[in-house]
Amino acid sequence: MTFLGNLSLAFEEFCKSLRNVEEVSQHFSNLITDNERCECVLNLYRTVPTKLFLDSVGKNSVLSKDARDIGNKKYASAQYDHALECYTKSISFAPVGSPELMLALGNRAACLLNLGFIAEALVDVQRALALPIGRLYRREYNTFVICLCR
Repeated sequence: MTFLGNLSLAFEEFCKSLRNVEEVSQHFSNLITDNERCECVLNLYRTVPTKLFLDSVGKNSVLSKDARDIGNKKYASAQYDHALECYTKSISFAPVGSPELMLALGNRAACLLNLGFIAEALVDVQRALALPIGRLYRREYNTFVICLCR
């Protein structure tokens, strides 16, 4: 199943949890800007268990790095929405407490920052810095400071 397929499944699960699919669908269809839609999806992602986004594969450093590498290419070409998807997938695959998790969180924070989601970027940076390995990386501190300044 693709990430978007899992997102559809997650949306259905989210709607079921609200017990009012029509209301949620109506709310989403009334959103005007891409930023509003992105915020809605990010909130959905926070609400639904991450396991729905794992494509039935467990934690795997190689898959995490592969997704992050694809995200880096998308980010370099300013395709931030696609990069965000890749970094989120990388986070899902990254083993708990691993350098892969810290790097994926830092990359997603930079992507969110470019998309204007400063509060969400700050959350990711704080999560990255909270990891033992996170204290070793200056780039995440730089992103943290940029978030605070905006």
